[in-house]
Amino acid sequence: MISGGDIVVYESTVYPGVTEEECIPLIEKLSGLSYNSHFFAGYSPVQANPDTRKVTSGSTPEIAKIVNEAYASIITAGTLLAASIREAEAAGA
Repeated sequence: MISGGDIVVYESTVYPGVTEEECIPLIEKLSGLSYNSHFFAGYSPVQANPDTRKVTSGSTPEIAKIVNEAYASIITAGTLLAASIREAEAAGA
C-alpha cells in the first residue's frame, strides 16, 4: 500500500480522465489518504518507439517536475512535460 507523501505513477495507454476519475478515487478509498494532500500522481503513456520523447505529467506542477526529472534520467530521447495528466493521457490515446 502507499504511504503519505508517495507519488503513484501510472504508465499505460488509457483514454483521457481514467487516472484522476477512476484510479485515484480507488486509491483514496483503499488507503484512506487524500489525493494531492497525502499522496500524488504522475502519468506517462506507454511509448512504443524508444527514439521519441517520453510524455510525462504530474498532479501538481511540483510533482510534474519530479516525475519528468525521473524519466529524463533514464530516457535517452528526452521528455516532453504535459500541462496535465489528462493532456498526457490524450497524447497516448
